[in-house]
Amino acid sequence: MPLLLIPFLGAAFTGLMTWIARFFVIKTVFNVAILAVLISLVTSAVNALFDIFFSFTAQLLSQLDSVPFVAFILPDNLSFCLTAYISVKIACSTYVFAVDLLKTNAAILK
Repeated sequence: MPLLLIPFLGAAFTGLMTWIARFFVIKTVFNVAILAVLISLVTSAVNALFDIFFSFTAQLLSQLDSVPFVAFILPDNLSFCLTAYISVKIACSTYVFAVDLLKTNAAILK
């Protein structure tokens, strides 16, 4: 009698494992796609911010050369400093969003 149940249990187990694997693969692919989009958006935003701040501070410093003691107040790498600060803020907010997204998906999978 138990030998007759082996093909049935094997087919049921295989179908269940296929469904579980497909379910988790879809969730994983979805999460990886979202993270890839977020990484590309952050990279493009950082590059755009760098260009904007570099041009802004270069123009600002060229106009402020006639003002005395500006060289002592504003550093030469002001555009790099501003870009680094804003880039870290964007990266942190993107990281928090990605972690919240993963927590939400983990809560859904429970």
